[in-house]
Parts: sequence; structure tokens; C-alpha cells
Amino acid sequence: MGLTRTALGSWVSGPGHGAASFQTGSFTPPANSLLIVAVAMMGDGTSGNLGQPTISGGGLTYTFRGHARGDAFWSNRVNVFTAPVGGSPSSMTITVDDDNNQSIYNYAMVVLAYEGQDGTTPIAGWVDSGTVDIADGSHTLTLTATPTVDDESIIILSSDTEFSPAAPTPATDWTTLYDLAVASDGATLSVMTRPSSTSTSATVTDVYTAGGNFYKGSMMAFIVKAAPLVLQVMPSAATVKASRVNPSVAMVLEMSPLTATVKAVIVSPSVLLALILSPNLASVRVLTAGPIVIGGGGVNPLGEGDSPGFIVFALASAMHATFELAGLDVGLDAPDENNAGDWETFLFG
Repeated sequence: MGLTRTALGSWVSGPGHGAASFQTGSFTPPANSLLIVAVAMMGDGTSGNLGQPTISGGGLTYTFRGHARGDAFWSNRVNVFTAPVGGSPSSMTITVDDDNNQSIYNYAMVVLAYEGQDGTTPIAGWVDSGTVDIADGSHTLTLTATPTVDDESIIILSSDTEFSPAAPTPATDWTTLYDLAVASDGATLSVMTRPSSTSTSATVTDVYTAGGNFYKGSMMAFIVKAAPLVLQVMPSAATVKASRVNPSVAMVLEMSPLTATVKAVIVSPSVLLALILSPNLASVRVLTAGPIVIGGGGVNPLGEGDSPGFIVFALASAMHATFELAGLDVGLDAPDENNAGDWETFLFG
């Protein structure tokens, strides 16, 4: 499964929201996904750092990933949190609140969910504008890690402007997912995404096109990492009744196309069965197309040795069962005494 994004919603408060907390509407996230929560906020006549807001909801554990802000009069701040979702999610809301009971002019929030994410390091390459005003016009941040074509990069932009939505213009390889209309002169929130790119450049070619005054702005970018390649051997060890593996056996897997473009690979145990039955040194090469080749260490070809017939029957039977399970057995007969020669040719050339 590749990386899949679900846009769960956006919410904005009214102007002059005050010191109360702010809550999203209800949504149900996908099972085993990663929530990404962007929270923009503006103080009501404040200056300086608004501080990291509190966040809760759905019984989830939230991780603060970073922020950018403008500390000048009518200070604003944009924050990003993530939270892993369990296997049985239900309808939920998210509640945020400022950390010091300040009067907040407005909140703006966006919630995304990603499935197929890296379970160990789902977020990488973080970069932000800090406390520097990005100003109107073009602005570029450079990701601190290089995404792969399986990842997705995200830009989050918040600004203090006269009108909204801010209508930023992203670079050609980016798509605007959200551009929220907020209270007049409030903190805006725009979210842009870019899949299938290895570029470290995160560029907005025009930060604000809505007209009127642009007072200050903040920007951040990061990568949502896809889960790495999974190599799965079927059936699992739990389904094997009994086996004895000689530790001297060596196995080499050679796959095409390159593993960098392979998202998931299932290896049939049929090629291992012959090695389990043989006490001799051996090497196995599994190719995308062509026969399985067993050689070296005194493994005799079919027709010689103590148990060649059983070996070829076991290999052929396991391979046929694998093809049948995958729906690829059309025109392929199960091995028996009438087609043993054909199977031998297919397996060993």
C-alpha cells in the first residue's frame, strides 16, 4: 500500500474569539493513519510569542512538530501536531486552547490523515521561517531531508492580511489543498502538497494575491514519509508444521525492477523447500522471469542423487499453489507423473 492522504476538514473561528478553547467539528479518521493538525492563531491586540497551544481529542497522543510566527502587533503563530490513530477509530473532535488564557482574535485549523506512512519516522525534512516575516511575493524554503517519489511534501502558510482567503500561488509542482477564508484581518491558513518528487525546494511564487494590505507572514514545510519496502515470506512461520533448516544454506534474491521502485514483494517459500530437504551447501537465485536455478555445494540435478523426484514435486506443488492463490494458474496444470518433465524444464532449465 502506498501513501494515501485523506483531507478530514477545515474549521475557522469567528473574529474576537476570546479566551475560550476552540473545537473542530466531528470526523472519523482512517484506521492506523497519522493525523496532521495545522493550527493558526492570532492574538487580539497582542505582541510577542503567543506560545504553544494545548491540543486534545479522540484519546490520541499528540506530538508537537514545530511552528513559525510573527511577533509584531496583532501577533500570529502557526503550529503543527501529529497523532497516530489506532486500528478501531471512531468519530472524534479536536480541541485547542492558548497556553496562557490570552484573548485570541481567531483560530484556523486543518486536519489531514495519511495511511501507508512510515511507522518509525513519519515526518522528516522540517524547515520553517521562524520569527522572520516572509513578506509578500515569492518565498522558498529548503527541506532539510530529500523526499523519495513515494513520499509527500507539505507547505503550510499563514499570514496577517487585509483580506482572505490569501490565494497564494504555489510553484507548478505544488497543489493548494486548503486556503481558508477567515475573519477580516485575521490569521489565514493555506496548505499545499506535492507528491512524487525528490526536490528539496518548497516554493510559493506569490504569497498573497487577494489584494489590500499584507502585514506579515509565516511558512513551514516538511515531508510525510511513506512506509519502506516490505519483504514478506508467505506462509508465515506460524503455519509451518515442522522444518529443519541447515545453517550452511546461502540464499541470494535478485529482483527486477530495482527495489527502489518496488513497493511490496511476496516471496514464495517453494524455493526454500529444496534447501530444507538438502543438507548440502546451495545458493538460490529468484528472478523476475525465467527458471529457478539451484547449484553449487553438491546439489545434484534431477535424475541423480537420493531424492530428486520428491524435491521437484515439492517445488512444483508449492509454486503451483502460489500461482493458484494469486489467480495466475490459468493454463498451468498441477504437477503429476504426466507433466513432471515439463515442470523440471520450467524449474531448472
